[in-house]
Order: sequence, then structure tokens, then C-alpha cells
Amino acid sequence: MHLQQVVDPNMPTIFVVTPTYTRLTQRADITRFVNTIKHVEKMHWIVIEDSEHPTEAVRELMAESGIPGTQLYTKTPENSEKKDGMERFQYHRGVDQRNLALNKIAAMGDKNAIVYFADDDNTYSLEVFDEMRKTERVSVWPVAFVGGQKYERPIVVDGKVKKWHVSWHPERTYPTDMASFAFHSSLLHTGRVPQFSHEWRQGFLESGFLEQLLDSPEDLEPRGDNCTKILVWHTRTMDVNIKREAKLRAEPFIKV
Repeated sequence: MHLQQVVDPNMPTIFVVTPTYTRLTQRADITRFVNTIKHVEKMHWIVIEDSEHPTEAVRELMAESGIPGTQLYTKTPENSEKKDGMERFQYHRGVDQRNLALNKIAAMGDKNAIVYFADDDNTYSLEVFDEMRKTERVSVWPVAFVGGQKYERPIVVDGKVKKWHVSWHPERTYPTDMASFAFHSSLLHTGRVPQFSHEWRQGFLESGFLEQLLDSPEDLEPRGDNCTKILVWHTRTMDVNIKREAKLRAEPFIKV
């Protein structure tokens, strides 16, 4: 006999915001991601496709996951898309998709929830979701394999963020990664909904967004043992080599 776990009705919902786009490894990435977040209690998964229409592939993956969620879509403007020869860090990804999700969450009206931007190709400890649920305004923690370093993290002194272990543009007000913070949904109801901008410098999305939520880095709430514990890793899926595919005879199609 299995005992049904009782969820605390006062526990804040976590809105997990996942921008995505059609690619060969999308199903694999989302499947791995789902195998983590399906263990998170009281969660609402918002998936926003960089597309002119919702795709059946994402709809199926969300339905198969059994996770309460919302499928959204919006196409990145052509003048803001990745151009041939550009490195990943040289252009913005997910700006319009995250903004759409923020507007959707604000419209839902839940003022006691947590909002977290979680890309589908990262690796997450379940502990990070327990940690972020304690958020009062904005929580922060280290992220590994980012910025050309083993990890980036805030340096905490007497419970306050005083400086950062980061080498890439350390002059940013908040030199941190998108996966390194979560914020309380009440901050979406203080006037204008905070938004990202294509006009910001590459790599400054996180800092520009957090500047709309906080007055100072010392207002951040350190998590993960005072930002000494890695709870998120940037583990992008490698490009898949299918150059021999065209040489094979036609076979019945199966989803990958």
C-alpha cells in the first residue's frame, strides 16, 4: 500500500520557466529535464517555444510528463536571432520567451509563488528547488561550468553578498547566471512587470533584470550553504553528428 503524500497548502508554488526551440536534441534534453522536475511538489511548468506556433512535439512531452503546465510560444524577431558564425555568448536567447512567461505569471495573480528560469539543457539538484522555496524577494546560489570557470558564485560575508567569484565582466551589478537565482512572485505586482531587453549588452540580461527587482546585491538571499554548494550545472548537450544519415535507406520514422 502506498501512502499518499500530503502537500502543505501554504507551500508556495514554483513557476518553472523554460524557453525552448526546435532542434534535434530537444526531446532528449526535455526528457532528462522532466525526470528531475517531476519530483518537485507544487510546481507549474511554463514552456515557451521560440516559434510562430505551438509544436505537437512539445505538447506531447508536456502531456507525458504529467506536470501541471502551460505551453506558450512567440518567435524571436529576425533582427535579434543568431547569425551564422556567431558564438553562443554573442546574442541574446530567450528574451521574448521569458517576457511572455513573466506577463502570463503576473496575469495569473498568484502573489505567493516563486519564479525560476530553468533552461532545458542544464542539470539541477532537487535541493535547489527546496532552497528557492524559502525565497522572500530574490535568492541566489552558485552555478557550475559557466563563464569560462569551474563555477561562479557570490561571496557571502556575515550573511550578505559582498562580492563575486566571477571573471567575465565582473563590473556588472549582478554578475551572475540565469540559473543562479529565483524571485518571489509578489515582485511582479509592484507596478510594471519586470522585463528583459534585446537592447542590453550580451551577457547582461541577468544583471539588467535583477536591477529591476533589488536596490543592492546585499539584498540577495544566499542559499546553498551561504553559496558554497553547487546545485546547478551548465551541461549543454553536444551537437549530434548525423552526417551518415543520408546514406541509409529510408526506414519508418520514429521520434528521437
